[in-house]
Amino acid sequence: MKKRTILIILAVAAITATLVWVVSNQSTGQISYETAAITQQDVKVDITATGTLDAVNTVEVGTQVSGVISAINVDFNDKVEAGQVIAELDTRTLQTTVQDAKANLNRTQIQLKQAKRAYENAKAFNANSDSDLSIKEAQANLDKTKAQLELSQKTYERNASLFEKGVIAQADLENSQADFSSAQASQLAAEVALNKAKANVSNVDIESALAEYESAQANLVSAQAALEKSKINLDFGTITAPISGIVISREVEIGQTVAASLNTPTLFVIAADLTKMQIEASVDEADIGQIKEGQLVEFTVDAYLDDTFTGTVKQIRLQPSIVNNVVTYIVIVEADNPEMKLLPGMTANLTVIVDQALNAITIPNKALQFKPPVAMESSQQESGTRKLVNRIPGHTEKGSGKQQQIWILEDQKPVPRTIRIGITDGINTEIVDGSLSPGTPVITNVVLPKTSSKKTDNSTSPFLPTPPKRR
Repeated sequence: MKKRTILIILAVAAITATLVWVVSNQSTGQISYETAAITQQDVKVDITATGTLDAVNTVEVGTQVSGVISAINVDFNDKVEAGQVIAELDTRTLQTTVQDAKANLNRTQIQLKQAKRAYENAKAFNANSDSDLSIKEAQANLDKTKAQLELSQKTYERNASLFEKGVIAQADLENSQADFSSAQASQLAAEVALNKAKANVSNVDIESALAEYESAQANLVSAQAALEKSKINLDFGTITAPISGIVISREVEIGQTVAASLNTPTLFVIAADLTKMQIEASVDEADIGQIKEGQLVEFTVDAYLDDTFTGTVKQIRLQPSIVNNVVTYIVIVEADNPEMKLLPGMTANLTVIVDQALNAITIPNKALQFKPPVAMESSQQESGTRKLVNRIPGHTEKGSGKQQQIWILEDQKPVPRTIRIGITDGINTEIVDGSLSPGTPVITNVVLPKTSSKKTDNSTSPFLPTPPKRR
């Protein structure tokens, strides 16, 4: 315990002696300062990321029908035009399907003609129903019963007259009366039979003919659709380029069998225009809030390390990607590729320009972080000067800028200045307002007098306030 007390006393004595020595040396002008000049340059705030290059529009060409590849007309890197034949399948099976569909169509057309003729005959027959045999027979039977009725009526009336005169017996009168009544009943039955015959022609024959005709029409439509489908499948046997572009992938060879089922097989990959490329960049969740559409992007690829390419942010996709608890978002960057140097699949190292100030008056961040010695700070406090507020490296201020105190060297003496600062790239910071011109020296550090040739680091400088004692 006593040893610890002794060490504390010695440390306090050493610090006190150092302060006295500094003050005395400063008064004699032996303290010097390390300075840096105010400069004029561009300041950029950026975010780095990596991504993969790809064509803006890429189409996978497949086949909708199964078959054997009989011809391939293009190869890797070939330029193709929309509609150009790039491959062919063996179409013999497809051609037989077309022929069968044509035969089926002809058959349904004949059936339709027959059903139509039967329907038209039924309608015509209904309009002139007397021509039907069953109706003719019923009509003849009715005519016969009418004649019998007329004859029996005359016989009955004549016998009634004769009976009144006493010429015939009553039995003969009754027989003629019975014949007359029977003839009336026969006529009524004949009329019912005729009406029934006419009803059968109207309700049965016409409805049946109409149903068969409509069924034949539906069969014709189905046969036409089957023929069209078989023709389309035959056309699919000839594979054409859907867009104009460059073949960047070929997945098949002549003689290979391709089966089109639930998943369409990919035969070729065509890139529409390799003079326009896009990059799918992965941006960390901590930086995604600073990314905006239209921002300038600079990037390099390993194939051309000395070249810097440019692009713009086109899209920020909202779907996150989480790998090992690291959250990233996909940012799409569009870039021109007039010299065709950029190829699909290349890895791009991107720098997204979040903010920038061109030809700005700048100050080194080291000068913003400078904290004056205790004696200098005390003298300035006595004269009413504000204390220094440390500048955070890499921090960006918006609007009119944040006030900051710096120290410049005038006539070999430190003088405080208050400035407004803007954006920073972590090394230099933009001066928004401060009436300082390029070349003005600003203090960045204190250099010890003759007794030491080492530069004083602010974090370990003896001019900083004495740390509190341990208890």
